Amino acid sequence: VTFVLSLTPLGDLYNDAYNKYKVLYDSYAVQAGVGTWVVSSSTSVVSIISSYTSSMYNAFTSAALADTTFVAHMNTMMKYYFIINVVAIAVVEAIFLFLIPMLNKKGQSVGKMMMGLAVVDIRYDMYLSKKNKAIRFAMGFFVETLLILFLFRKSDITMVNIFSPLLVFMTIMMSQQKQALHDVVSHAKVVDLRTATI
Repeated sequence: VTFVLSLTPLGDLYNDAYNKYKVLYDSYAVQAGVGTWVVSSSTSVVSIISSYTSSMYNAFTSAALADTTFVAHMNTMMKYYFIINVVAIAVVEAIFLFLIPMLNKKGQSVGKMMMGLAVVDIRYDMYLSKKNKAIRFAMGFFVETLLILFLFRKSDITMVNIFSPLLVFMTIMMSQQKQALHDVVSHAKVVDLRTATI
């Protein structure tokens, strides 16, 4: 999805901002004497590590961050990077965690189908209603994914991939019924179809 988005006008905006940022970045890196690890693709790992000291790197970052044009290009690039990731995650989750479970009586995602699991209403021991499926997805997307993505918007997307499952795991471990936060809100519980009686 991210690759497809990179071919759209949104991707063009990101690439334009990145190129402007990279030109200034390389310029300051060369001026500070740390340019070898930035501009030379043939430099070995050993020479990359030994090509600059911490004081040289600090001088490079201080000079670059003092340039309002550099900071503006960097912020613009990060803004489009964030938007692209939000859209990509939204599309993937809408298909695999909303649309497929919504069309499936048992509320199963592809993974749950493969594992023989289903989502039931914990109050009535029956499959989850479409309304509660929507609530479950909304909670999972807006709180467990989008909120964390926003909190770590200036970090690598890897942080989201770490903290989002961690939040789900922590709520499951603290819940008597072993429910994630999105399950608690939607009165849902994941059950094994091989042992459950519905």
